[in-house]
Amino acid sequence: MDENKYFKFLKDHWSKLLLGFLAFASVAAWGERLWRSHKTQSNQDYSLATHIFASFQKGEPLSSEAIESAESILKKHPELHPKYDSKIALSLFSQKHEEKAIPYVQASLERAGEKLSPPFREYTLGSCLIGEKNYQEAFERAEILHSQLDEQYKTLSALNLLRLVVLSRKLAQSEKQNMYWEELKKHPVYPSLASLFEEGEISLESWIASNN
Repeated sequence: MDENKYFKFLKDHWSKLLLGFLAFASVAAWGERLWRSHKTQSNQDYSLATHIFASFQKGEPLSSEAIESAESILKKHPELHPKYDSKIALSLFSQKHEEKAIPYVQASLERAGEKLSPPFREYTLGSCLIGEKNYQEAFERAEILHSQLDEQYKTLSALNLLRLVVLSRKLAQSEKQNMYWEELKKHPVYPSLASLFEEGEISLESWIASNN
């Protein structure tokens, strides 16, 4: 396979491979709930904010221009942070602006408090570490999380295994990379997870194989 194709695959999917969006979606849901409990009378800025995030509700990340507009509105209306912080974080991560995204994630976690399940909180904290390029600590915490997850968290378990595979590669720990990869392939959620990374003739499995 052409090496350039794998490079493009890695570039396009790196944030998905390392970060995953499941935990952020969970935090976003709590932010929405908290915001509704403190909802105030809407005005022009509120309407504009709703319009800006309309594309996000369709599964599309915000553009750089939309994020700038949203941040300007949030400065004037900090009460909107619970509703929109996680959405901004997701969009910034999708644009590879991890450092800008982390404060929004941390603020969302603080607001969620104990309402957010500990495994999701831990996975999200690991995402922040990756955004800060602290790969070693992120890997160690992912290993601890892996030992704690049970049948209740099948999807999160698969995402965390994928994180361990990629971080093992990043840290040049080939034995652990192979170990976690074999475990991931046997995971019941693997087929659904792998389908997210299919791109033409390139797949998650072929990408992993090219790095062995």
